[in-house]
Amino acid sequence: MIDTNVRNYTRLELEQATAKIATNSGFKGTGFFISTDGYILTAWHCINEVAIQLSPKIWVEYGEGKRVEAQLDSDKSLPDNDIAVLKIDQLTLNCVPLGLITEAHKDDEVMAVGYPAAYIEGVGMGVYSGTITRLVKHKLATTVVQGQGQSGGLIYHFKTQRVIGIASEVFHDDVMKNEGLAVRFEALFENWPVLYDVNQKLAHVWDNRLAEFEKTQPLDLKQIQRFFTQLPTLMTNSSQLTTPSCPFIAAGKIEIGGPFIGRTEELNYIVDRMRSSHPTSVSVVGEKRLGKTSLLYHFSQTWAERVANPENYVVIYLSLENPHSKKEMKFYAWVANTLRACPQVKNNAALDNALKVAAWNREVFEEALGKWKALGVLPVLCLDDFDALLKNKAFDDGFYENLRYLMTQNYLMLVIASFKKLLAYKETYGLTSLFFNSGHTLFLKTFNEDEVTELVCLRDSLGRTVLSTEEQQLARDWGKHHPFLLQLAGHSLYEARQNGKSLAYAQQEFEKQAQNAPAFNRRRMITWKTLKEKVRAFLPF
Repeated sequence: MIDTNVRNYTRLELEQATAKIATNSGFKGTGFFISTDGYILTAWHCINEVAIQLSPKIWVEYGEGKRVEAQLDSDKSLPDNDIAVLKIDQLTLNCVPLGLITEAHKDDEVMAVGYPAAYIEGVGMGVYSGTITRLVKHKLATTVVQGQGQSGGLIYHFKTQRVIGIASEVFHDDVMKNEGLAVRFEALFENWPVLYDVNQKLAHVWDNRLAEFEKTQPLDLKQIQRFFTQLPTLMTNSSQLTTPSCPFIAAGKIEIGGPFIGRTEELNYIVDRMRSSHPTSVSVVGEKRLGKTSLLYHFSQTWAERVANPENYVVIYLSLENPHSKKEMKFYAWVANTLRACPQVKNNAALDNALKVAAWNREVFEEALGKWKALGVLPVLCLDDFDALLKNKAFDDGFYENLRYLMTQNYLMLVIASFKKLLAYKETYGLTSLFFNSGHTLFLKTFNEDEVTELVCLRDSLGRTVLSTEEQQLARDWGKHHPFLLQLAGHSLYEARQNGKSLAYAQQEFEKQAQNAPAFNRRRMITWKTLKEKVRAFLPF
């Protein structure tokens, strides 16, 4: 049973992310935002007249009456699946993460938001609760699809906390009463590989937001609505915000805008090898929770400001936990699609055309990157979670040998993150390729004293130092020089103070979460070993 307050809060969040879709001929249906940079999903049949050029424009209405023009992204859209991808040149904080379901989710509770009655003047948004009744090919059947104008609207699944479908069609009474179909997202993720990583980031933010809400005192619907009504006024006068956001990140990679600390030497190390006349690939090695992911992601987002000639490079970040990295040919397509999504490639027809390939294999991948080299542009792939690729038997010695050849010919450069040196994996998995002897190794260390000081002295969204002098010292004592443990210590201390809890409570929460870090567990083992030795010293036998 879904908690009433959680249900009400989720409802308001979904409403904020929902929009009306119209063309020059009038209202057509519903849509919803899936990214902060203005991507919107709706049903293809809602905007079909634009696709066949019967209507020149698409309009999106959202928020407090905002009405802006949207562009149809034909490459990302899937007409056969009734999925249209739109884009507006606006930023939005109100967007929702997508998810997938299976037969096991039949009869689960869902919620739909849309405008099924918007054809009737004066009637607005509708919110409907119901269940998933069955899965039908690439769609799902549900009791929450109610009317024509709801087409393109979202279907939210409470168990996974994700939007799992786009309202597509309503059954007539002679087929099935009070039931309709919604399109699922498997094909969309397949067609738009970059969406996977974008969605993962958004899902992380969404989950944290829901978790934070569940920690607060219960609110009724009127109180929540009053908060959203007052929010624009509060945002224009930040001094009224009595609870500024916590700057400490206790999970996942540090996103742009987050408190990325230090690592200047490591970033310079990578840049120096990228700028060389013979670029050298780099293997970043470090244990779990040391900051490899954040380093690669931060480099992929800030590299252009670190080089004098950014037009000669294109840098992308890829997590090899992504399903598109499970097969070799899909891997090449995923790399190509991610590169094509970069503005520098979009604005250069020669670069883009080199990657427009119907079917990928090793030879085609080499040929495409050869064209890039002839154009004087080096693709730099930041490959996170490289261990996942090595465990996959679909990638054999031939794959790695081909990568080595591309590296030695300066067709591409790799920045790899893994737990061990590549040579160690060569022995573990019985591989023979010289790829594992290539490139330079960068061993990621813990923070130096300056970096520790910078982290524990972080400021909140109002520019105030978050931790008191006592709390800063506790964060140092608990986290030592370890990046993740320091972030976690700061987060635990901040949350405890905000919720009126004691320092002992903060330490308890810190130790509970810190077990995910090998460094913390080693520290506990060393402490226990030292204690046993001291006890033995006092024993008479």
